[in-house]
Amino acid sequence: MRRDLVATGSLMGVGMLTVASSAIVVPSLLEFAEYFGGGVAGANAANLFLVMPSVGLVAAAPVAGWLADRFGRWHTLLGSVVLLVLSGVSGYWTTEYPLMLMERFVLGCSIGGTITSSASLLGALPEEARRQSLLGKQSAFTNVAGLTYLFLGGQLAAVHWQLPFLIYLWPVVLVPFLVVSLRTESPVLVSKVEVFGKGFAVWLRGPAMPILLLAWGLGCLTMIFIYSLFTVHPYRMQELGLADPRIVSLTIMMAAASSAVASWNLRRIGRHLGPYPVFALTFLLFAAGFLIVAVASELWHVVLGNLVLGIGMGLPVPNGAAWLSGLTPGLWRSRVLGVFNTFVYMGQFLSLWLIRAANSFSPHIHHVHWGLGLACLGIACLMAATVSYVHRLSSRLET
Repeated sequence: MRRDLVATGSLMGVGMLTVASSAIVVPSLLEFAEYFGGGVAGANAANLFLVMPSVGLVAAAPVAGWLADRFGRWHTLLGSVVLLVLSGVSGYWTTEYPLMLMERFVLGCSIGGTITSSASLLGALPEEARRQSLLGKQSAFTNVAGLTYLFLGGQLAAVHWQLPFLIYLWPVVLVPFLVVSLRTESPVLVSKVEVFGKGFAVWLRGPAMPILLLAWGLGCLTMIFIYSLFTVHPYRMQELGLADPRIVSLTIMMAAASSAVASWNLRRIGRHLGPYPVFALTFLLFAAGFLIVAVASELWHVVLGNLVLGIGMGLPVPNGAAWLSGLTPGLWRSRVLGVFNTFVYMGQFLSLWLIRAANSFSPHIHHVHWGLGLACLGIACLMAATVSYVHRLSSRLET
């Protein structure tokens, strides 16, 4: 029992690493832009720096899923945490832009390993309610960490833009607990890679593929809108004359706070709605939040919009992970979740290019928010019209 508590607590702590790539450096985004030359070129360089971990995560998450299923989920998790510390804190000493991008790429690879292996460990729980509850609570820890990172990052960035990188040292605390938990893992489930691969391919050719593609695609769409908050928000604040890093971080913290509350209550929300309608609710909340921020004229308007956005932010990722965990046989859970994480964080990378394209048609950030809000509203309406079909399809895959 005591060892199980250590393992569960370690997984909750690992959940706090998911947002480490972005939340720590977001308050410094404007300072990064100035350091990288200022103007449009500096802003583009800063945004690429911000999303580069997403590129690494997109590339590494499926590989991490295969490694976790084949060689052990706890071992994959431990190695990923160590790599995260090394690649994250190195940004404190690095000043060359190409090397910084490389370090950010490796950081994304390590985060891909941590979120895939930890979600797979929680997804292995047989009880649907407990699985959904713990994945939601892990996401709540993620958002609490986001609050902390944003606050500390804002305070440190006000002194110097490189100081926030020192925050990446804290996961060292998790390492001994993960080492203790290594002994709790069951033996590798499949001994022959050939059988493993063939079985997975056969399963995919069945009714699994449509529902998997739907869940993966929804994960990507939600992250496009979530990450646009980080890429657009500092410039929207600048339009309102509130460009101080501490104010920027505090307003985004409001979204992280309401997101933590929503994640913590995912089990209650999912029990009444089901996994697919939860995604529709997410897009409705995104629409409301973006439209409030679009018409904001005072600070409290932005805070209100971010609170609404945050409720939507807290639901989709743990909801999708719990949904897929319930539909996927245990032999292949890590790789399915790895691909889900790839699609989710591909949305971070895509959001940068979509926002840039939108700005080429409209020079004002609040117009971009209008477009995002209306797009979310349209997606939610479309999803609501297909609830019965998705329910029939997913019921054929229940394991």
